[in-house]
Amino acid sequence: MLDTVSISPKGFAFLAAALLSIPASVVAIIYFFGVVTSLNFAWVHSISPYIQTIAAIAVVMWLGLFAVDYIGVRRAARAMPTGSSAPIDLAPLVEAEAQTRSRAIEAVYNALHDNVGRTNQSINDLLPKPEPTLKQRTTQLATELFSLVSKQGPEPPHPLSNRGTEKEQREAMSTYFEWKGDTYWKYMAEFRDRVVRIDLELAAARIFTKLEEEEIDPPRAKREVDVKKIAETLLLVANQMPQ
Repeated sequence: MLDTVSISPKGFAFLAAALLSIPASVVAIIYFFGVVTSLNFAWVHSISPYIQTIAAIAVVMWLGLFAVDYIGVRRAARAMPTGSSAPIDLAPLVEAEAQTRSRAIEAVYNALHDNVGRTNQSINDLLPKPEPTLKQRTTQLATELFSLVSKQGPEPPHPLSNRGTEKEQREAMSTYFEWKGDTYWKYMAEFRDRVVRIDLELAAARIFTKLEEEEIDPPRAKREVDVKKIAETLLLVANQMPQ
């Protein structure tokens, strides 16, 4: 058994007004298009009286719906007893709005702070950097040489000082010369040119390190270099230099 569908008078009036408005709107658009484009739609003139009637009925029904809604609202307002509604507490709404604005302001401030920081960093990167002084470069080079000494570790004992077995002597000799060669090649690859240049710059400034040429530029045949002595000498010279 089918359920009975009921519709209120107001709903029926709304549905009828909508259905009447559709053909009236379509014919009105066609008529307007014919006027604008200078086309003559003769069939429109024959149904024009009926369309006008339908449009008038639709307008009256729409106005009636608006009037019914207005009257219902007014009646509901009059029926409400004076002072029956509880006062609305606006404090939570105000607090929530204040927190939202505070977070928004903080977010804008943080974004502005980050942009200013990036701008300042970009400006600093573009500015010419002052060249380090001879004293600063000498100190830096001495510090890096001390770092190399620390990484290499203490110098192994000389093989001739080992009175153990022949195998132990061979192992001691291998360890000793391996340490010497490793230190020599690292110095030559990473520091030799810088040490020679600093020594020449100091000499040009009438500051002499008293390091021999073979000490800072040792020959390959010997493959020995006293990195610690060079570092100590350069640091001592740098500390005696004026600012």
